[in-house]
Amino acid sequence: KTPKTPKTPNSAKIPVQRSLSLIRDKEGELGAHVHAASNPENRIILSREDMIITSKVAEAGRLGQWPQVQKMLSQYAGHATPVLTAALTAAFYCNQYRAGTEIYARLCNAGAPKTRPT
Repeated sequence: KTPKTPKTPNSAKIPVQRSLSLIRDKEGELGAHVHAASNPENRIILSREDMIITSKVAEAGRLGQWPQVQKMLSQYAGHATPVLTAALTAAFYCNQYRAGTEIYARLCNAGAPKTRPT
């Protein structure tokens, strides 16, 4: 079916977009979406050290403290996806885009599984 056209004097027969929830409901796909947190492929078990560094890197990035992020990252020998993702996000917040590409390369070279969140 063609979407309805609004009836306004100045409209040039512009179709109105239907709501995605209505389309899913009509097509029977209402429960098809799986949240990332509940997807078993996205479950990562972190060590206590990785959880702590992830939090510290994320906080330093939000505060724009790039030298602190660099220091923590240079001392981190692991390759946990959440740690490197936090560093990647910190690079973005701190406008360190070239460093972000290096962090992404480190993530790829570590053999971390690529999922939709990464």
